[in-house]
Amino acid sequence: MTQIVQALTEPDVEKIVSLATSGFGNTNTKKTYRSCLKDFIGWSGSRPFVPETIEDYRQYLIERGLTASTVNTRITAVRKLAEQALEHKLLDRRIAEDVIAVTGIRNSGVRSGNWLTREEANRLLTMPDTTKLRGLRDRALLSILLGAGLRRREAKELTVDKLALRDERWVILDINGKGNKVRTVPVPDWCYRNVRQWLRAADIETGNIFVPVMQEKLTGTSISEQTVYNIVSRYGNMIGKLIGPHDLRRTFAKLAYTGGARLDQIQFSLGHASIRTTEQYLGMEQDIVDAPCDYVGLRG
Repeated sequence: MTQIVQALTEPDVEKIVSLATSGFGNTNTKKTYRSCLKDFIGWSGSRPFVPETIEDYRQYLIERGLTASTVNTRITAVRKLAEQALEHKLLDRRIAEDVIAVTGIRNSGVRSGNWLTREEANRLLTMPDTTKLRGLRDRALLSILLGAGLRRREAKELTVDKLALRDERWVILDINGKGNKVRTVPVPDWCYRNVRQWLRAADIETGNIFVPVMQEKLTGTSISEQTVYNIVSRYGNMIGKLIGPHDLRRTFAKLAYTGGARLDQIQFSLGHASIRTTEQYLGMEQDIVDAPCDYVGLRG
């Protein structure tokens, strides 16, 4: 174990991990940081808890091929651990401050990940066998991810009462996203039809929209986030694409933008606090040749 935990029992380690994640209000964020810290503690072995060790860990993460965002999240979690260790007098102040000063890696500005073309996305939607109950559910789930750009947690937690008519179109009401940001997301008619067909076939009138199915019977009240991932991955393999739920969220943004949607409206649908995050989802880079200033129309 690291120097920070060498003198501690397992309950003490658990306590420090809990304290290091206590400042996060969002349950999923807290769960992510707990997982990051457990990974770091497992990797560290008998290495001392010093900046050089954190830098070695950062290099280890890079060599694993993790994205800049993922590496930076894990390093942030370790810094949180150092802050709590210092506060509880488990770590020398100088060492703690040096660990807290360790930086992540620079994000190039273009978000890594996969986007499907419109043709690939349409093919993906045809992969589920809609003669079966599970196939209807899976098509409805893929439709929500591609047609509304929801995160997998948001899809998992989606309930029937959230589907509503507003201004003569179907929307998903009051989605509680990251940072407890609440938004309402319009859905296209084809997406609503696929969801409604699943709900009718499954005789679901209340509660979660996406539930487990086994041998053509409903077997629970809600699917897991891992199930959402597995469904997307399975049908992605069928069209020869290695994808996850977040790639469908990126595809939603990309297809909407290339289809003419305004960037600020895509941002609202995705629930991004920053327009820069939305730009990264689209893989946008500054165009120096064909620049916005050329379209201002002033003569000076």
